[in-house]
Amino acid sequence: LTVLDGFLYAWNGAQLYRYNTNATLPITHVETGNGAHRVHSARVSATSVNYADICSTDNSVVYFRSSTAGDTQVFEYKLDPQTNKMAPRDFWKLPMGFVGQKMCFSNGVIYIVGEYSDRIALFGYSMNTRQPLFLGYVWDQYQASNTIVTAMAPSYGAQILFNIASGQFNYVFVYDAEEDAFSQLDERAGTDLTPD
Repeated sequence: LTVLDGFLYAWNGAQLYRYNTNATLPITHVETGNGAHRVHSARVSATSVNYADICSTDNSVVYFRSSTAGDTQVFEYKLDPQTNKMAPRDFWKLPMGFVGQKMCFSNGVIYIVGEYSDRIALFGYSMNTRQPLFLGYVWDQYQASNTIVTAMAPSYGAQILFNIASGQFNYVFVYDAEEDAFSQLDERAGTDLTPD
């Protein structure tokens, strides 16, 4: 879930829904027709959706879906200047083999972390220059097949935080865009490998 300009957006990996947060409660869900809450149905790919996430940028909603086959597609829902209405569009196709797991937005950059070549990797996309960036591999201690990214969020300054669960431990990492560097912030015990 994410919020932009008074609307709540929900993405399930196939459909994007939009709800007015100023509407009178309870809000009755409308699937199709006049006043429908569904604003985007993504094309169905040959592979199943294993991961999906959503976040708000300064003026749009960005959301992705990925499969363990290594197919990660990012979409954007924003104002179309030709129609002056919000509209979805294909936005960014990550390299084949990358399995995106979590996403966040910070300081004009969309970050997606996931599995790439059996390692945990971080990609970024500058909303200012519209340039995709491979930011690096995060961690060499374990193969990515033994891990799952369970959380990701913006942090202080030009930093983002993300949690990697592996076996009985959770590892919290920081990526600092100003330093272009990764640091392990914490290691904590816990066996829950279920994404939030």
